[in-house]
Amino acid sequence: MKIKEYLIDDYLLNPEDSINLFFFIGPDTGLTDERVSKLSESLKIDHNNPFNVSRIDQTELEKNPDKLLDESLTYSLNSEKRFVFLKIYSESVPSSIVKSIKDLINNFPLNDTKVIISARNLSLTLPLVKHIIDNRFCNTIVSYQKSVKDLKSEIISFFSKEGIKINNDALNLLEVNLGDNQLNTTKALDRIISFIYPKKFIDYEDIIKIIPNSKLIELDQTVFSAFAGNHLETLNNIDHLNSSGVSTLQIIRVFLKWSISLKVACEIYKKTHSIEKAIKDSTPYMFWKLKPRFEESIKKCVDLDLNIIINRLLALEQKVKLFPNLELFLLSYSLSRLSKMVRK
Repeated sequence: MKIKEYLIDDYLLNPEDSINLFFFIGPDTGLTDERVSKLSESLKIDHNNPFNVSRIDQTELEKNPDKLLDESLTYSLNSEKRFVFLKIYSESVPSSIVKSIKDLINNFPLNDTKVIISARNLSLTLPLVKHIIDNRFCNTIVSYQKSVKDLKSEIISFFSKEGIKINNDALNLLEVNLGDNQLNTTKALDRIISFIYPKKFIDYEDIIKIIPNSKLIELDQTVFSAFAGNHLETLNNIDHLNSSGVSTLQIIRVFLKWSISLKVACEIYKKTHSIEKAIKDSTPYMFWKLKPRFEESIKKCVDLDLNIIINRLLALEQKVKLFPNLELFLLSYSLSRLSKMVRK
């Protein structure tokens, strides 16, 4: 069943116990993440308990199509319920994953098992989506982006709660740069309040100054999550950047820039054993908030052959240009592999 938009918030607070599969789709990935978090709270999921919670990503399931069903049938230790999370990153669902999900549904109902799947903006007319909607043990939640009118109202309301006013020019510019991702919208509005403090009025120049900077910082943070071996954070950040309108090629080029700087820094660190000298000589002008993460990346990547990573990024740039329809999948898959190389 597809949950109607106006019922979603209440439904997530009190989900039916008979449902085995919660299927989240839609263009607003930030809103999807928020809703998955709300559902997790309602189901009282302890995300730190590996005996009761399993996480599967698209690349894992493509390699092992039986993993979704196996994890869902696994008996949960010390708990009444078993929770399985699956995240699908590509714009279309590979046939092997379609089969995995259908095999799972064929085993419903499952006692004490809840499967939460987050996918991207899949059409409601897709055979897989229709199959899920038609099954009585599945519920589908679609996260739509806000209309221009609703987004402007939300921005005004958000600032009004802090006693802040915004003029029309600033509001129009902000609306153009936000709205495709609920989570990013909230973060951006919080940053603007911090940026203008102690002012109580936002004008066009304030928005010009803050919006580009925030996206550049988010891009850099994504690079360092990959070079720290943080697989899930990397993929989530890529989703957020894509939803914010940052192009795949821009993300790759920022990764290339930092990969080259990191290669130089690692070479200096090997010779001098001084992390300060490695950072200063390789990247003399660095935003202070990024320094701890760059330091962590140097220590984790010092024994890696960064030439291999640089060459792979160059090859990825060419693939993205050749296959623009697959650009997000190629990016997510490649950077996922990169983060796993670091983690080994």
